[in-house]
Amino acid sequence: MTNRVLLLGAGFSRNWGGPLSSEIFPRLLGYPKLDAELRSFMLAHEHKGFEGVLGLLQEEQRDNQERNPKLVNFEAALINVFRDVNEAYKKIPFNWSNNVDRTITRFLTRFDAIFTLNQDTLLETHYLNSNVCLSCPERRWDGWIVPGMIGPRVDEFWEPDPKGPKLSNRLQPFIKLHGSSNWRKSAGGPLLVMGDNKKSAISNEPIFLWGNNTFMDFLSRPDTRLLVIGYSFRDSHVNELICEATKGGNLTLFTIDPDGMNVVDDRRDQNKLATIAIPSRLAETLKPWLRGASERQLSETFGDDLVEHQYVMQYLR
Repeated sequence: MTNRVLLLGAGFSRNWGGPLSSEIFPRLLGYPKLDAELRSFMLAHEHKGFEGVLGLLQEEQRDNQERNPKLVNFEAALINVFRDVNEAYKKIPFNWSNNVDRTITRFLTRFDAIFTLNQDTLLETHYLNSNVCLSCPERRWDGWIVPGMIGPRVDEFWEPDPKGPKLSNRLQPFIKLHGSSNWRKSAGGPLLVMGDNKKSAISNEPIFLWGNNTFMDFLSRPDTRLLVIGYSFRDSHVNELICEATKGGNLTLFTIDPDGMNVVDDRRDQNKLATIAIPSRLAETLKPWLRGASERQLSETFGDDLVEHQYVMQYLR
């Protein structure tokens, strides 16, 4: 039986106006409670991007018992940015077609598991509801599950389940590999994987360690078809899992991204400027397992573009 796995990155949410990583830094500067010291620190390290700045603040925190005020302020600014984005999602339609068979909702129900690197709540707002069972062909799913998390609470936050994560055959798993803007630790504080040292953050939180192990488990199953939407292949720990899974010969790959097949080449930006393109080791590992790529917007593929919709769906059949 074919095992269908979906991996989502920031480019997926971009189809509904969500910000890419490069667009978050200027949004942070507009946070009204950002003090002058932190704003100056951010501007001094602007070239590192918002995750690089966060990494520096996390490094400062590592040897201190008390919480670094700059880190607390920066995290509050991040949550504020996500809160604004999440509120905007509530006001926009999710599907582009009135034909049920061509909706993005129907498309999502076809996967054995959905993994996402995104920390917004786009899918919580528009998909994790009765749509999962009502839109699913042959009513395969009775609903959905966010393994290992309990929520939302009255304040709309999710917290770790003391019983730990587990899967259910009749509930579609939705697994957020890097946490979420509406997740918090039982003792308080955001439950997110951000910054320059994601591997360390993952190993220190059971829910993230389980999620990454589960991702590897799904990728390693027989006849696995991994469809990747909007992930830029910039996270080395994610790339390592996908590359490792290809060694078993059970995994094929399809990408939906403006860069098409080249999205798996983490040297693509340098190659655009080079006289002679030198493919990266990542590209050499993954391209033999590629079975297609779509460069079109989701609003086209799941709107009026019947040709592209048929092309993408052929990979899942």
